[in-house]
Amino acid sequence: MASGCAVVASNRGGLPEACDGAAAIADPGDFAQVVNIMRKMVNQPEYLAELKQRAVARAAEAAWSHSAELLQNAIEFQHDSHQAIGQLSLCASP
Repeated sequence: MASGCAVVASNRGGLPEACDGAAAIADPGDFAQVVNIMRKMVNQPEYLAELKQRAVARAAEAAWSHSAELLQNAIEFQHDSHQAIGQLSLCASP
């Protein structure tokens, strides 16, 4: 996707979600469906161009640096939340 290639992805597992509309989705056990998608790519240049454009955009969203940033934010949020809970007094003051 990052290379600007159109993608045909499996409809199984997390691939449809990971591709998020940036790939043609097919049942890998349905050879006719895969062939039809590939024919559509060849016969409809605008469809192919759209998939390529979406692929590049999706790859940018799913870059490792972006994933690392999201993970860091989640860790910092969890850490800050944990510290705030640790500062709460759960018992009445004497």
